[in-house]
Amino acid sequence: MTKIILADSNEEYINTLKIRFATEFFEKIEIETITEKSYFEEAFSMPVQANVLIISNEWFDERIKRHPIENIFVLNDNKLSESTSFLGVSSVYKYLDIFDIFSEIVGKCKECFNFAEEQKETKVIVVTSAVGAVGKTAIAMGLCAAFEKSNRKALYIDAEELQTFHYLLNYKECIMRNDVYSGLLHKDDGVYEELKKEIRKELFYYIPPFKASLLSLGIEKEVFLNLVERIINEKDYDYIVVDTDSSFDLEKMKFIDVADRVVVVVTNEEKACFATNIMLDNIANVGTEKFVIVSNEIASLESNYLTGVKLPVKETIERIEDSAKIQPNEFCSNKGIQRLLVQVL
Repeated sequence: MTKIILADSNEEYINTLKIRFATEFFEKIEIETITEKSYFEEAFSMPVQANVLIISNEWFDERIKRHPIENIFVLNDNKLSESTSFLGVSSVYKYLDIFDIFSEIVGKCKECFNFAEEQKETKVIVVTSAVGAVGKTAIAMGLCAAFEKSNRKALYIDAEELQTFHYLLNYKECIMRNDVYSGLLHKDDGVYEELKKEIRKELFYYIPPFKASLLSLGIEKEVFLNLVERIINEKDYDYIVVDTDSSFDLEKMKFIDVADRVVVVVTNEEKACFATNIMLDNIANVGTEKFVIVSNEIASLESNYLTGVKLPVKETIERIEDSAKIQPNEFCSNKGIQRLLVQVL
């Protein structure tokens, strides 16, 4: 197991970096964080062994090199400090994007993170809500983008009766091939192979929008569940993120049964919290770890109705102004989305 030590007085910064490593390598690494300098000095008064040390430039001195540590990275406030005077010590600009810092460190000591890949099952994350206009689609796409940035292949599927998700994407063209719609209508065994040719990628993979509503096309809503089950068997993706209707129907219940995690999005408004409780009352085994209640706070209200939600809110997405104009690659940089990623892994 690879041991990593993170040492810096900025606790929020260190925790963000810790989440990034834990998200990528999970049970394959051991991470120790040190945010008190007095504790750091006491700990390093004795020999410390580690594979990677990431340390504040304010705490680093030549004595650190005496410890049996394979790779040392010094976090510098000065962007121009690209090197250090110590052999085997690398300098990293502290205020780069966390993803960039992570990539640079992993790239420079690949031997520490060269874990044998295991054959993994495709996991299904269902993102749903009890009412509309709570930011469900933006969160689902942000989650897909975060998966991709953490080197996990993710497929976004909008499982709604009428799809409008592509307003957030650059390429807005619908699937136009009649043979694909015919295959979906008649539940042909080979339709997924044809649909594969239509799948697009911006920052993450997604099935493009249908050219009309399911009702207009004469296609049953269970088509999405059939597709998900087929994709799971094919193991083409690490994660499938399914964006469902806010309506409560049999298809939603089937998706909840299939899902590994169910993300329920709510806001701090009274109507959203009330409707969420009604929905939760109608779902069996809702108290299990499968469910992640996420608050997408869209307004500053005198009364916070989240305290009345029947399950604890596990994550809060910081308010984003005019989220309709924000691209998924920007939204996935939201700290709340990054924390949510850890919750659903």
